[in-house]
Amino acid sequence: DVLHYTQTVFFSASIGRVLRIARLVRAMKVLRIIRVVAFFDSLFLMVRSIQSSLSALFWSFCCLFAMQLTTGLVLHQLIFPSITDPNLDLEVRRRLFRYFGNFTNTMVTMFEITLGNWVVSCRFLMKILSEWYGL
Repeated sequence: DVLHYTQTVFFSASIGRVLRIARLVRAMKVLRIIRVVAFFDSLFLMVRSIQSSLSALFWSFCCLFAMQLTTGLVLHQLIFPSITDPNLDLEVRRRLFRYFGNFTNTMVTMFEITLGNWVVSCRFLMKILSEWYGL
């Protein structure tokens, strides 16, 4: 009976140790997960703020496109008589057409102007047509 009791106590003690070690390992995993979550907390916040501002971003792009479209069409209408003017040099007329000759060229030029490459087209228009295009 004593042998059976000592084996049971030993067996219970070893199971207790194993359970304690398993509990400790599980706690370490939880701590690791909490540390990872805390590390990515700022990233999560940035992603959520970008998701929340998508509608404002969409409408900003729509407004920007409408302004570019309107300005491009006005510039096209102002420059088109110079494109068809036979008194201007043919190379100058071709370059004007490349910048403002049709809708596609005009919109590409407007995107270039918006993104910072406004000097080339502005100086060309100021030199060939009028200095008022610099305003």
